[in-house]
Amino acid sequence: QQQQQQQQQQQQQQQQQQQQQQQQQQQQQQQQQQQQQQQHQQQHQHQQHQDYMIPSDSMLHYEDINTSTTSSINDNNQLLATMPRRQKLRYDGDNYTPKWVRFTGHLKEGYCDSCQPGKWLQLKNSAYWYHKQFYHGISSVSGKSFMKPLEQRMGKGDMIEGLCHQCHRFVSACNGKKKNNYMLWYRHAHKCHLYDKPKATSKNVRKLSNDTITPITTTTTDTALSLSPSSSSLTLYHHHHHQQQYHLN
Repeated sequence: QQQQQQQQQQQQQQQQQQQQQQQQQQQQQQQQQQQQQQQHQQQHQHQQHQDYMIPSDSMLHYEDINTSTTSSINDNNQLLATMPRRQKLRYDGDNYTPKWVRFTGHLKEGYCDSCQPGKWLQLKNSAYWYHKQFYHGISSVSGKSFMKPLEQRMGKGDMIEGLCHQCHRFVSACNGKKKNNYMLWYRHAHKCHLYDKPKATSKNVRKLSNDTITPITTTTTDTALSLSPSSSSLTLYHHHHHQQQYHLN
């Protein structure tokens, strides 16, 4: 009987030890999962911070950087390439050209400082350019905001119409249900309005990239007015070097 009791006690002790080991393993697994979750959250927050971060003094790099994408490029050059650097504008007061650019791998991005907070957008696929024109209403020619409607009125449904100073017609400006959304007006202004292109502040204006739009040739207002109203069209060069014709009314 004593031997049986001892065996039972030993079995109970072994079971207790096994239970303790299982509990310890579960605790370790939980700790590992928590650490992984924390690391994932930190990485996500860091990525968000990078995407929407306003460049600070410690991140600025004013000189041109050789951003070769060959396999021989070292980590230091890659780090320098990803650092935001200041870019020359076409002329003073140019709100269309990005003041800050950076490389992320093979992509070049421009920093939109009109957004609050600011954010980075690709230049190659024209995401930055369309964002500036049709979200913030910045003219690619003048680098300034499009002129606002001379007056507004209610149109069909919830549509608000604006009177254009260029064509003297009421056109759809925005949807009354969507506040501060004047994308329709900006699209009309982009096609219809004529603006003078300011003179460049320097002869050597840095190109934004080899495959994004650079200069935009346009006709000034005085030249446009010298054309007869029945004259066919005015040709402008726009994104991706496509030609678009904008009719004069």
